[in-house]
Amino acid sequence: MNFSASAEHVKTHTASYEDKNMVYKFSGMFYHRWNKKIWMRLNYWCNTSYPQLDQVTEYGYFTDSLTWSGGNPALRTQVYHSGRLWVDFFNLFNIQTGYNYSPNQFSNIIGRGEGTLPSGGNGVYITYTPENTLYKEFWATIYFNQKIKDFRISGILKYQNMEAKFKRNKNTNQGFTGFLTSNYYNDKHFLSIQATYQVFNGYQVRAQGKNTQKMGCLAFILGKDFFHQRVNLSVQYVTPRLFLDGNSKSKTESEVVSSYDFYDINETIRHSLMFTFSYRFHGGKSVRQYNRSMQEEK
Repeated sequence: MNFSASAEHVKTHTASYEDKNMVYKFSGMFYHRWNKKIWMRLNYWCNTSYPQLDQVTEYGYFTDSLTWSGGNPALRTQVYHSGRLWVDFFNLFNIQTGYNYSPNQFSNIIGRGEGTLPSGGNGVYITYTPENTLYKEFWATIYFNQKIKDFRISGILKYQNMEAKFKRNKNTNQGFTGFLTSNYYNDKHFLSIQATYQVFNGYQVRAQGKNTQKMGCLAFILGKDFFHQRVNLSVQYVTPRLFLDGNSKSKTESEVVSSYDFYDINETIRHSLMFTFSYRFHGGKSVRQYNRSMQEEK
């Protein structure tokens, strides 16, 4: 078991704003083994990120006729807490679960501004300003790895549930991702065969929107070594989507802007066929020689 802690005083001062706050950092680890085949590890750590200069500047600018981007002098240091519990059974499978939390994660917030436009007239425009937002994420995984003679089967299933919030803006996102792989290797003929089904799901969330992609594919890989394992030839084939739609969706919702983006990411890999040739070069012998000269002191 080990533990560490530190504290930092952060001061922000501009012509129109002044702020002082304390940043506390902790980390620790606890390990326990019940027997030779079952053990547990508990980890906690904390990371900090400091704002960039353009994020805390008092000034801003128009990126187009109706969009303004600026800094936020009141932006505080981002603190990100992470904890993880890992339990391993018989060196065959393990269960992991964790929680990530940040009370002040950096995020650009879309707002409404009113004033002089680049055209010279007065009007309403869209603003993008960095703010400290709340972020929470829970995740859990199950992993297994089993060898049966010349076969090895492994897989992982992961679940994520996340939330982001800023004032009245709140979004959540959740889902599963993972893979299942079966490998066969013949030592006598230097032949390997692999079949993998992988779910490339991705989940992101922010206070005013979220991104979700769902794609799964089945891949077959055949490889063989030749000439005393100096040459390797392999071929890989990826099938079309099987169970998931292969779509990527992005949503943004605010008081002044609402957008929805959609595109098909499955088209990038389906029906793909790849051949690989590799050659291993063998180096020469390595010799170390030491020349030592000693002189007598007078």
